Amino acid sequence: MGETKNRFSNGKGHRQFERQNDLNRRQRESDKWAGIWHGKLCRFHDVPVKTDWNYSADQVIQFLKDRVKRNEPAWKRLKIIEALIRFRTLHPFDAEPSVLWDSILFPVCA
Repeated sequence: MGETKNRFSNGKGHRQFERQNDLNRRQRESDKWAGIWHGKLCRFHDVPVKTDWNYSADQVIQFLKDRVKRNEPAWKRLKIIEALIRFRTLHPFDAEPSVLWDSILFPVCA
């Protein structure tokens, strides 16, 4: 009997499926960590964990400074910022997000 061909027989479709699956997994992980770091930020400032808390750049900076005192590496603090940016993308609030994050990432010295 002859071989049955499926849509993955050339290998291209299978790799594309794996890439898409990997992107979906990364997206879910990113969303999960966004919620985790938002919750830790809320607990640090003794605020109930809720998505509509309009936290400021100063509050995030205080949180990150505490992380420096705890000897957390810079790469992890950067991941915290990325996760909080992702959280704001998923749960936007009234202020323009770029203004908030520009003040954290690119402070202007007077």
